[in-house]
Amino acid sequence: MAPIVHGLRELYGDYATIVTLDLDRNGPNEYGPFIDALGYDPRYRPGLYILGPDGTVLNQWLGPVDARTLQVALVTAILDNQ
Repeated sequence: MAPIVHGLRELYGDYATIVTLDLDRNGPNEYGPFIDALGYDPRYRPGLYILGPDGTVLNQWLGPVDARTLQVALVTAILDNQ
């Protein structure tokens, strides 16, 4: 999933803030408050979220998602929140 997310950051980074959290590298304690706020269960990997400008969850996926689905959701979120 990381290459897909990094590719989307390259394409849409001027229009959206794209953040990655690497639980495998840093462990859940590093991101505890963020994980708690989203209600994310770290047993499901990856967890992908699109948040609105106010922090509300617009989309979420627990487990792999294909690049096209993620790209369409991201572009929709960008256009809907301009």
